[in-house]
Amino acid sequence: MPPVAALYPGWLFVDGTTGVVGQSVTVGSQRAHQLQIEIKAVTRTGGAKDRLSIIAECLAEVAEGDGGCILVCCNTVAEAQHTFQHLQTALNTNDGEPVEVRLLHSRLQAQHRKTVTEQVQSAFGKPGNGGNRPTRAVLVATQVVEQSIDLDFDLVVSDLAPIALLLQRAGRCQRHQRDQRPAWIGSQPRLVVLDPVKGNDEYELPKPWGSVYYDSLLRHTRQLLRDREGTAIAVPKDVQALVDGVYGDVFAQVANVTEKAGLDQWKADVEYAGAVLAEKQLAGNIIINEPEPNPTNLYSELWKTRDELDDDLIVTRLGADSARVLLGYHQAGGDHSLDPSGKIALRQPLTAAGVRTLMEHTIPVPGSWVRSHPCAVKCSPAWERNSLLRELVVIEGRATADEGWRADDGSLHYEATSGLRRDRDL
Repeated sequence: MPPVAALYPGWLFVDGTTGVVGQSVTVGSQRAHQLQIEIKAVTRTGGAKDRLSIIAECLAEVAEGDGGCILVCCNTVAEAQHTFQHLQTALNTNDGEPVEVRLLHSRLQAQHRKTVTEQVQSAFGKPGNGGNRPTRAVLVATQVVEQSIDLDFDLVVSDLAPIALLLQRAGRCQRHQRDQRPAWIGSQPRLVVLDPVKGNDEYELPKPWGSVYYDSLLRHTRQLLRDREGTAIAVPKDVQALVDGVYGDVFAQVANVTEKAGLDQWKADVEYAGAVLAEKQLAGNIIINEPEPNPTNLYSELWKTRDELDDDLIVTRLGADSARVLLGYHQAGGDHSLDPSGKIALRQPLTAAGVRTLMEHTIPVPGSWVRSHPCAVKCSPAWERNSLLRELVVIEGRATADEGWRADDGSLHYEATSGLRRDRDL
């Protein structure tokens, strides 16, 4: 089969029966622009290039100049929480007009996340949405702002991520026409990329990121950006070539393995290629079968191997280790509530309203956080019969002086502003 020449923005048709690929059709864009990308090397060991210090420097004009609305996009919830706490102090050290610093990520109670998302959309959304855009504000967020939320910032600062995701984040920069933006911002959308390095400026994958992104994709992205440093990216014209340069055949790209950087890139590419191959194999194991010509039981035909599979494989994203928790507040008599005051009982009736109340208080977390947690408690056996409730984990804890919650063993702490944290991550 000849290579597929996909064009962006556009579409192509693939026949599901024959596999024949049609010609790619381009679609016009009314948002064509030149994206300026600035790369800043950052460390996580303090010093002049400390990540938090560099971010604060990038945002200095918000506090000291004529303001602006800035997005700081982090790769993990823990780093977003750390960054939020640092900027609250770093940007409000003088007697000038205060800078609003907000935080948005997934590790909030569903009801709190809904409220924060609505506030963020009102403050930084499309002009004319009825919101009141602040003069000086910073939103610290995770990948939750990459898609589905129509936000518009004057500048975007982002941790290094694969090129496709960086372009998504950059799409939140000067997304809409506004009558006036701060003079220091400039006339073109600008993305500042924080390049993680050691003290000697050698690239280093930050340990806190874990396996959020493949190291291979990060290495190819940073090299591609450095090769183009000082050259604006034409959006959407350059997008397809950039994406192909990172996600294309990694072994078609020559790596000088006689040098350490080239050898490290080659090792990362091998690991990435192996992971992709393994994921394809796993996906093939759980693929939904085509039905027989005249099936008597369509469900059994489609899922004939379902009982042989591990439930951990049937997930939206392979390798996802996720759970949902409820924070249980101790109350008199041994009961638990969903709130500090005890007004919202944990033992909700299993009506539509009761289940909705429980789900509004859930928080998504890594499964490793709560698996065999010493403060986890068994809930009503009736929950096992409800598909929404059977996997919920209740963690016992108490209200704190800051109107938050802390697990009985001190391992987890919740605040409405910063969300759920592990104390080991503080």
